[in-house]
Amino acid sequence: MRQELPAHPLREFLKLDDVITDTQLYWSGGMPDDFIGIAGDFCGNLFGFRRVPLDTSRPDDLPVILFDHDYLCVDHVAASFDAWLNWFVDHVQMTK
Repeated sequence: MRQELPAHPLREFLKLDDVITDTQLYWSGGMPDDFIGIAGDFCGNLFGFRRVPLDTSRPDDLPVILFDHDYLCVDHVAASFDAWLNWFVDHVQMTK
């Protein structure tokens, strides 16, 4: 199922240590082991990327995907990390 921005609100980006520990924890809970989480939403789902094999060329940007821990599924969120961040810049107003 393809979702349009913003399918899920972003809660926070993970700290580097949490990227490792949370990704490993979610793998044990059914998340595909080629998924690396980088951020979370308010429901405990993870935004992230699919792993790129080390023996292939490294892309400049990757599609952002979301692992839904309730349904154990991965959904497309944005065509690239840049597009995902730009949506927030263009549409989210900061409150003071």
